[in-house]
Amino acid sequence: ELDVSSVLSIFAQNPDSMAKEISLSNNICSTSITDELNFPPKITTLNLDGVKWSGNSIISVFKFISRRSTVVTSNVNFTNPNSTNSQMPTLTLNISKANMTPKQWNKFDAFLRSYELNFINQFYFDQNPVGSGFLSFMNSNPSLQTISLCGCFSNGDPMIDSFADTIAENVSVTKLLIRGIGVNILADSVSTVLAGVCRNKHIQ
Repeated sequence: ELDVSSVLSIFAQNPDSMAKEISLSNNICSTSITDELNFPPKITTLNLDGVKWSGNSIISVFKFISRRSTVVTSNVNFTNPNSTNSQMPTLTLNISKANMTPKQWNKFDAFLRSYELNFINQFYFDQNPVGSGFLSFMNSNPSLQTISLCGCFSNGDPMIDSFADTIAENVSVTKLLIRGIGVNILADSVSTVLAGVCRNKHIQ
């Protein structure tokens, strides 16, 4: 098994790498990434599904991702949001089936409440618990257009009402993927989710 933080640190130390996609599915993450390292600007896809996270390692990785390093070309400065020529490459992030304890999930959800990632375009969160912090994250990142929540809810889940209200108010998501997996099926609760989706004017 590879340690996610160790591999990401190597890419961060080699920012001239032309790699655009990193897949570290079904590995472990037991260490943190030093604050001095920045997320490589060329990476547009990061697959971390099925990772077993230890301690606060997932929070360390998310903080690392938000520290995207600067890329400057003759016409484009990727880190200047006020520049008329600015163009930040978007990111597809997959952390489906994250392996964490309930205590880790609670801490991560609290972290997500105020977490901003203004270049995330697609977020795959399948088979993970959805908390209020995640819902805040979902509605506070205007670049987020695709979100996948397959196998995240079961019939009667107390978070379904909150999710329906949140998705109804969302103004950035245009594609929502949600279906049952295994025992986690919406069943009668699908009507609540559909009501929220139908109130949304942006999902296609």
